[in-house]
Amino acid sequence: MPYYRNRSFIVICLFIVLIDFVLLQFPLTNILGFEYSFINSILLGFLVGLFTVISIRKNQFIFDKKFLSELLWAVLFFLSLPFVISLIASFFILNCSLLDGIYFYFVLAVPSGLVGISLALISFLTWKKFNKTIFTVMFLLVLSIPLFEFYFNPQVYFYNPVFGYYPGTIYDETIKIDWKLISYRLINLVYFGSVSAILLRIFLKTKTISVNRKYLFLTIFFLPAVLFYFCSGYMGYSLTTGLLKNNLGGLLKTQHFEFYFDKSLSKSKVEVIGLSSEYFYEEIRTELKIKNDIPVTIFVFRDNIQKKNLFGSANADVSKPWLQQIFVDANSFSSTLKHEIVHAVSSEFGKTIFKIPGNLSMALTEGIASAIDYCPGYYSNHYLAYLAYKNGYSIPVAKLFSGFNFFGQASSLSYIYSGSFCKYLIDTYGAEKFKRYYSENEFDLIYGKSVERVEKEYLMFLKQQDYQNNIHSARLYFARPPIFKKVCARFFSEQIDDGWRLFNLKDYNNAMNKFKNLLNYSGSYPALFGYITSLNKLGNYNSAFQILKTEIKKYDSTSFEYSLKNMLADQYVLISDFETALKLYSELLVESPSYGFLISSQIKLGLSKRPGMLREYIAGNDSTSLSILKSMNSDSIFYASLPLLVDEKYDDSTVSRITSAIVKDISMPNSTIKAIGILSLAKKCFQEQDFEKAKLLTIRAMRYKQDKNLNEVLYSQLKKVNWMCNFADEIKSKFYFNKLTE
Repeated sequence: MPYYRNRSFIVICLFIVLIDFVLLQFPLTNILGFEYSFINSILLGFLVGLFTVISIRKNQFIFDKKFLSELLWAVLFFLSLPFVISLIASFFILNCSLLDGIYFYFVLAVPSGLVGISLALISFLTWKKFNKTIFTVMFLLVLSIPLFEFYFNPQVYFYNPVFGYYPGTIYDETIKIDWKLISYRLINLVYFGSVSAILLRIFLKTKTISVNRKYLFLTIFFLPAVLFYFCSGYMGYSLTTGLLKNNLGGLLKTQHFEFYFDKSLSKSKVEVIGLSSEYFYEEIRTELKIKNDIPVTIFVFRDNIQKKNLFGSANADVSKPWLQQIFVDANSFSSTLKHEIVHAVSSEFGKTIFKIPGNLSMALTEGIASAIDYCPGYYSNHYLAYLAYKNGYSIPVAKLFSGFNFFGQASSLSYIYSGSFCKYLIDTYGAEKFKRYYSENEFDLIYGKSVERVEKEYLMFLKQQDYQNNIHSARLYFARPPIFKKVCARFFSEQIDDGWRLFNLKDYNNAMNKFKNLLNYSGSYPALFGYITSLNKLGNYNSAFQILKTEIKKYDSTSFEYSLKNMLADQYVLISDFETALKLYSELLVESPSYGFLISSQIKLGLSKRPGMLREYIAGNDSTSLSILKSMNSDSIFYASLPLLVDEKYDDSTVSRITSAIVKDISMPNSTIKAIGILSLAKKCFQEQDFEKAKLLTIRAMRYKQDKNLNEVLYSQLKKVNWMCNFADEIKSKFYFNKLTE
């Protein structure tokens, strides 16, 4: 019977059409791209294999040329069906690259068909009965390999014969087809193609295979696969703990931690990470009332590039509570380390094999970490939740803690509300009840009231806080879409990266054209920012001004409004309209959407008395800008410049002189800018392990009492430096350093 009249063929075709039609209704899968190809690779691998099993049985194990020809055409039709469906749909989404989508489909989805055929043929080699069951079990075993790797290995990325590749986290929007993936798929094609060819040749010659020959062939087939799996780490397709330790090369043992760090990091840097971890560990155990010692292993990468290459995630630091392992890079640890340690320590009362809440609630999982890591940067959790609630960015908290609603809105809102609510539960009802809730997920039983009722209490608590409300801050942090609501997120992220690659190579003209094309397609902020920056590097100030003035209106009341207003003010300076520029800088100073904008505006207003220097500051390179900042501190301290001088580690003698002057100054800081400037110096002293000076500076900054949020941040900093002053030397005396590799 021709394959197109085969009932199984028709049913499978209809099923593929139905699934792909559903996929087209959702973000990320509604285009021919990574997610669509990823899901179809699993779907096609299984259905092609299942159809092969059914067809062989219907043909009574007769492998003649006619049968094989019809089977081949049927498989090709299956493989082409999702591609054609998405290709047609792609014509209605003009912003995405068809070429990228085609690459993803042919690299991820198409080879999975051959995997399905091979497993189907192997099922007949093992036994002529129960072939569908045998095939399904083998397919699921191959598909589940990443689950074992995720659970037992450090990695968050996965290579698999069925779906090709999965990057791990959603926080890295750029997913590229590189030579590693292509080589992996070529290995898959060679291996499964060889298996299929050998088995077809065997089945063409004989219907009966002796038991001994079956075992021989199965050994021949499975031995290379097993060897490849155990060698895959050396080829970059997987990552074991041992390989990661050897790649990093450095070891530090402390009382509660083992650190494996990149050996290029300085000893002083690693010591600060070790000391900070011990402080966080003690603070977390105290807040959560944990008595048992919980050993934790922390892997410290040189930077996010090394973290991406080895571990699989560039932008997200990660904890695996069930392994009590943490993965951070040396540049981001100060803002994420405590959060990740909470995840590891909370395994003490976590449930399931992953040592997280029993209902797998991401709101609880991330909420406890955000609650204990109350002030990770310059903003406390309650303050950000207060801003969101007061300015219309509210979400039903009770709903957030059920199902997978954590991912239903911008991640910033989910993290902040879950963290603030968990903090409220711990502070109001105690850590013991919260730990029970975390473990048992029985809110009404544990708290004696419904989560909806406690949500009302929590919202009343937020209303009563005496923070300074600022709609501009709320807009800056919360008026942006999650990745699920972005159009062609993967494609545009890759193209933006490519534009900046050209920019960094000083190929400004091609970078400008790249960003211009992306802006025309998407109207996105990153494309506009890159376009304007490239035009300025080419000296086309007037063109940049005209474009920015036209485009900026599209971003009113969004997160990008303020950075574009700052850029527009800079453009006014570059075209010598200083009066309008100063007006915009003054507006930003009043709006103060963040401490960063407050500082930037103050610097530029401070330079406004010397327009030539202001223009040079904006148009010059980093070295020029920092030299100007240094000159502003020659006669007196220009506090707004301190965070930039410290961040860039520029001219230690200048910073040291300023630090000494502030330590001796007994006057009280009279502005937020002064307090933040002093705090930035305190943080620098902390990184240099000058804890006494860091303590003095923090106390000096705390004299400014007009900003409750900043007071909370400063209090958190003071607790840490005070602990260091008392215990750092004792803790360091127990440090043990070693090199794993030379």
